Amino acid sequence: MKKYILILAAGLLATSAVAQEKVYLIKNNTIVATYDRANVDEIMFENNLPTPTITSVNPTTVLVGKKLTITGTNFSTDRAANKVTINDVACNVASATTTQLDVIVPTMEPGSYPVVVTVNEKTVTGPVVEVKNGETINVWEGIIDITKIGDGTGVHAIEFMADGKLLLLSSDDNNPNVIYSFDWDSEVATPLYTGTKTWYWFANRVGNKLLLPSKPQGKMEVMDLTTNTITTLATDLPQILRVCTDANGNAYALLRDAAKVVKFNGMTGEGMTDVLDAKATDGQLWDMCFDGDGNLLVFGNCAIYCIAPDGTKTTIVGATGQGSTDADLHDYMGNAGECKIQKGRVIFCDSKGYVWFQDQWNILRVLTKGATGYQDGNVKIVSRQDGSKLGELGQIAEDPTTSAHEVMAVSWNLKQVFAISIE
Repeated sequence: MKKYILILAAGLLATSAVAQEKVYLIKNNTIVATYDRANVDEIMFENNLPTPTITSVNPTTVLVGKKLTITGTNFSTDRAANKVTINDVACNVASATTTQLDVIVPTMEPGSYPVVVTVNEKTVTGPVVEVKNGETINVWEGIIDITKIGDGTGVHAIEFMADGKLLLLSSDDNNPNVIYSFDWDSEVATPLYTGTKTWYWFANRVGNKLLLPSKPQGKMEVMDLTTNTITTLATDLPQILRVCTDANGNAYALLRDAAKVVKFNGMTGEGMTDVLDAKATDGQLWDMCFDGDGNLLVFGNCAIYCIAPDGTKTTIVGATGQGSTDADLHDYMGNAGECKIQKGRVIFCDSKGYVWFQDQWNILRVLTKGATGYQDGNVKIVSRQDGSKLGELGQIAEDPTTSAHEVMAVSWNLKQVFAISIE
């Protein structure tokens, strides 16, 4: 007659070292039962651990490669002990507590599938999540015909007013700098300011002020949009290309050939301090912007730097000193850290967190954050409907009054403004 021993999941089974004469049931480091091995015909296991539950998943629509948060009970704090599947495809568990699992959605066919979690051989089926295969990028051409603005030369900067009107900045070596206000209804561009050899390459609006870098004159200037007058804030800033402000209203200036970003106290032009010095590793800096988390993103010759509000610096795209000989990788799509770039041209972070950037290859790319941030984000190429490039972009901006389009970009060699959205 067979004898059965029930071993609880919380217990351990051990045998004696001498000819395996005894079998022990151990709980909490204490022997609670002893059996003669000769009398044991079969050992049975009973799993009395609680069954996991799923109360919610967030978001309910998620992209492949993005994070999905599963909330419930009775999960394991050991990531490997939680098996999560969607459409029978295993998900990577990024973090785990007893009440929350963060997983990365694996590659699969788009569709709606339930989330299934297995812990300690006990399985629960949760809510349905809609999986999408990635963003669709739409490009609309000919939003504005630059040839109809002034003499049609040198429009390379755009910035939106608070009311949605568009400012266009035009300059080149042979013509004065002109700042236009473009009316969408009449399609008429009205000059607001005309200067001489000021070369405003980029513009940043802060309230009713327009921050302007005068590259050839080495000046940081500001335009009052109520009076259309310009005041100089700081001088002796050689090859200044971009000026922007942080959430506290402090102005930052990017100096191309010095490969520096400097910070001022407020918009006063006083108290200048270095924020980034990349001369030794990158040689030049080309553009910068702030993201929604207060990080300063700076575009260099071969890398995009992220400077956190506490001053911590990381490289999120490319690599310092990587060189520019890998022409076969200039159109790389995939992980941000592996994306090679050469001489940054423009960078912009929109209100939804997408980072748009273009280097001298004239390929516009968009970086979306991954589960842990920029470092595991994904890079995609943005092209026209026929697959061609958008030309040499001057500046990218976003209309604060509408969500119809993500961003607008001006191409100064193709002489038009593109509208770009992500779905």
